[in-house]
Amino acid sequence: MAKELTLEITGMSCQHCSQTVEKALNNRVGVESAEVDLNKEEAFVKYDPEQLTLEDLIKEVENSGYGVNRD
Repeated sequence: MAKELTLEITGMSCQHCSQTVEKALNNRVGVESAEVDLNKEEAFVKYDPEQLTLEDLIKEVENSGYGVNRD
């Protein structure tokens, strides 16, 4: 069963930034869908928790050049 979560993304300043994060998440095996809202600085992710952990998703965002607020 898929799990949904919202990540607070840091470091995005333009549409290209949000597209980069969205593409990185959507290309990850185990992610069913990811949508990034630049204005809210959030990524809404639906994923398979048997294939991925929260830490995997955070690393994917960080590998794309952005950060995740862990507070």
